[in-house]
Amino acid sequence: MINIYGLVYPSTQEVIYVGQTRTSIEHRLDSHYWKLNEAKRGKRTMTKLFKFLDSYLPLRVQVKFCLLYTSDAADE
Repeated sequence: MINIYGLVYPSTQEVIYVGQTRTSIEHRLDSHYWKLNEAKRGKRTMTKLFKFLDSYLPLRVQVKFCLLYTSDAADE
Protein backbone atom coordinates (compact mmCIF):
# COMPACT_ATOMS: atom_id res chain seq x y z
CA MET A 1 0.00 0.00 0.00
CA ILE A 2 1.39 3.38 -1.04
CA ASN A 3 -0.03 6.78 -0.05
CA ILE A 4 0.38 9.56 -2.60
CA TYR A 5 0.36 12.98 -0.91
CA GLY A 6 0.85 16.64 -1.68
CA LEU A 7 2.46 19.40 0.37
CA VAL A 8 0.41 22.58 0.04
CA TYR A 9 0.58 26.23 1.07
CA PRO A 10 -1.96 26.65 3.89
CA SER A 11 -3.17 30.03 2.60
CA THR A 12 -3.65 29.20 -1.10
CA GLN A 13 -3.91 25.38 -1.08
CA GLU A 14 -1.42 25.38 -3.97
CA VAL A 15 0.40 22.04 -4.27
CA ILE A 16 4.14 22.62 -4.14
CA TYR A 17 5.37 19.02 -3.85
CA VAL A 18 3.96 15.54 -4.54
CA GLY A 19 5.42 12.46 -2.92
CA GLN A 20 4.73 8.88 -1.92
CA THR A 21 5.10 6.95 1.30
CA ARG A 22 4.30 3.59 2.83
CA THR A 23 3.81 5.26 6.23
CA SER A 24 1.13 7.74 7.27
CA ILE A 25 1.22 11.08 5.48
CA GLU A 26 1.54 12.89 8.82
CA HIS A 27 4.63 10.82 9.66
CA ARG A 28 6.09 11.61 6.24
CA LEU A 29 5.56 15.36 6.77
CA ASP A 30 7.37 15.13 10.12
CA SER A 31 10.15 13.26 8.33
CA HIS A 32 10.55 16.09 5.80
CA TYR A 33 11.04 18.56 8.66
CA TRP A 34 13.42 16.20 10.48
CA LYS A 35 15.53 15.94 7.33
CA LEU A 36 15.39 19.73 6.95
CA ASN A 37 16.95 20.05 10.42
CA GLU A 38 19.68 17.61 9.39
CA ALA A 39 20.35 19.69 6.25
CA LYS A 40 20.60 22.85 8.34
CA ARG A 41 23.23 21.10 10.51
CA GLY A 42 25.21 20.08 7.40
CA LYS A 43 24.35 16.38 7.58
CA ARG A 44 22.28 16.44 4.35
CA THR A 45 22.24 18.40 1.12
CA MET A 46 19.94 21.43 1.20
CA THR A 47 17.49 20.53 -1.59
CA LYS A 48 14.94 22.85 -3.21
CA LEU A 49 12.24 21.30 -1.01
CA PHE A 50 14.26 21.91 2.16
CA LYS A 51 14.96 25.50 1.10
CA PHE A 52 11.24 26.04 0.57
CA LEU A 53 10.28 24.50 3.92
CA ASP A 54 12.94 26.57 5.66
CA SER A 55 11.75 29.81 4.04
CA TYR A 56 8.20 29.13 5.26
CA LEU A 57 9.19 28.67 8.94
CA PRO A 58 7.90 29.21 11.58
CA LEU A 59 4.76 28.12 9.70
CA ARG A 60 4.45 24.57 8.45
CA VAL A 61 3.02 23.48 5.13
CA GLN A 62 0.01 21.19 5.15
CA VAL A 63 -0.07 17.65 3.88
CA LYS A 64 -3.04 16.45 1.80
CA PHE A 65 -3.89 12.87 0.96
CA CYS A 66 -4.20 12.37 -2.82
CA LEU A 67 -4.40 8.64 -3.59
CA LEU A 68 -4.06 5.19 -2.03
CA TYR A 69 -2.35 2.72 -4.36
CA THR A 70 -2.51 -1.00 -3.73
CA SER A 71 -1.04 -3.68 -5.92
CA ASP A 72 -2.04 -7.31 -6.30
CA ALA A 73 0.83 -9.77 -6.50
CA ALA A 74 -0.60 -10.97 -9.84
CA ASP A 75 -0.12 -7.46 -11.29
CA GLU A 76 3.60 -7.37 -10.56
